[in-house]
Amino acid sequence: MRIGIDIRPLMEGKITGVEVYTINLLQNLFKLDQKNSYLLFSNSFKPATMPNFDFPNVTIKNFRYPNKLFNFSLKFLDWPKIDRLLNGLDIFFSPRYLFTALSPDCRLVVTVHDLSFVINPEFFSLKGRLWHWLVSDKKAARIATKVIAVSDSTKNDLIKHFRIDSKKIAVIHSGVNTQTYNPEVPDKLLREAKTIYNLPDEFILYLGTIEPRKNIEGIIQAYEILRKKLSQNPSPQAWGDVPKGQRGRIVQPALVLAGGLGWSYKGIMEMINNSPYRASIRYLGAVEEKLKSPLYKLAKMLVFPSFYEGFGFPPLEAAACGTPVIVGMNSSFPEVMGNACLYVNPYNSVQIASAMEALLSDDKLRAELVSAGLARAKMFSWENSARELFEIFQSLKINS
Repeated sequence: MRIGIDIRPLMEGKITGVEVYTINLLQNLFKLDQKNSYLLFSNSFKPATMPNFDFPNVTIKNFRYPNKLFNFSLKFLDWPKIDRLLNGLDIFFSPRYLFTALSPDCRLVVTVHDLSFVINPEFFSLKGRLWHWLVSDKKAARIATKVIAVSDSTKNDLIKHFRIDSKKIAVIHSGVNTQTYNPEVPDKLLREAKTIYNLPDEFILYLGTIEPRKNIEGIIQAYEILRKKLSQNPSPQAWGDVPKGQRGRIVQPALVLAGGLGWSYKGIMEMINNSPYRASIRYLGAVEEKLKSPLYKLAKMLVFPSFYEGFGFPPLEAAACGTPVIVGMNSSFPEVMGNACLYVNPYNSVQIASAMEALLSDDKLRAELVSAGLARAKMFSWENSARELFEIFQSLKINS
């Protein structure tokens, strides 16, 4: 078969969840399948950083149409047909649906990561909401031959909000690269991360896009509650009901926020600057990929009480590195993390602060979550994800 894959999401050179998904899934798919021909479609009028997929049956086809004109033509004229630009395809796979026009005999397989723009539109700018409306994930899901959902949570959202037939949806969980994310982080990388980012010895970590949907303001509020309590109760009273033999050394940890700036980040930055503990709150900016695993490993915990996630990579990556995790009790988190984390109400900063305190003070709890997290991370592999996607491609061949 000739299978086209849309790699336009990789053209911007940034690394968010969609890029992590696309790169890891395709690398493992190409290792698995060296018989079908894969033609990777990209379009960038300006020079762009191209991914390296060095496989004999994989060809990158880069076009240089001006993006705005090209997208307008695809959306409103349904032309040019991308499969014809690639000299004919049996299947076109969109790891993240963008403006697309295809011939009637070319089957579309599309991944839907989440429906946050439908469920929480208040977390998107007017421009962002307009963009999602124009791209129309709903139409894409309806015209696709097969829809890939990255979690049962996303599948349920597709059925509820887009009225997609459940038989048309295949759940293929995303994975975690345990070669990159594991407890055996080299000392050299640990030292490098600590030096580059001037990290304190004890810190609570958030890693992800800096935007309201991730509930960073709730994290900051919880951190302020925690610090106030620890400063008022530096004695064993701060341990609450933790048995004496399980008590750890309670410290005054810093809060480290890492990730690229997203929509409406300015309010978050103002909150940091106005915090009574601003001297202990650090913003690192976007983090190099190679330094993410040491950052997880050095942290006392990852706190990630997002309001909604279709899958959510950071909690699973942190768990794979042996770091305890706090997440919101919503969307895909229970499905992905199971019993390998602490759950909180993301709208309750006091509860988030209590979970932070528990992980700082209870050594037994930390050890239990570390063990459970390592086991949980092994359940999600990109090899399995790629195999399940390959089986879908093969089923479309059989049914053609």
